[in-house]
Amino acid sequence: MAGNVRELENKIQRAVIMSESSLLSPEDLGFSKVAEKEVRDRLIRAEGHTLKEMRDKVEKDLVSAAMNRHHGNIARAAQELGISRPTLYDLMRKHGLQHVEP
Repeated sequence: MAGNVRELENKIQRAVIMSESSLLSPEDLGFSKVAEKEVRDRLIRAEGHTLKEMRDKVEKDLVSAAMNRHHGNIARAAQELGISRPTLYDLMRKHGLQHVEP
């Protein structure tokens, strides 16, 4: 979670420096209509799928993204995800994700 807080702090600092207005907009923080559209599109693609299928898909995507961001560092990825290392190993096994040494 600390990584997410640092990332948000960095976005806010950049936005304050780069913004031409005294008020920050979602676009200043890197949030845009494109991101909203991606979420809507993902929900539309979910039609016809069970809740379990979609949970598994999101779970796999989150684990994979965390592992990529932390270059395979299990401890850091687990910390970001708010889970223990054994739980991360279990999720990686469940979703067929390989642990690649950095």
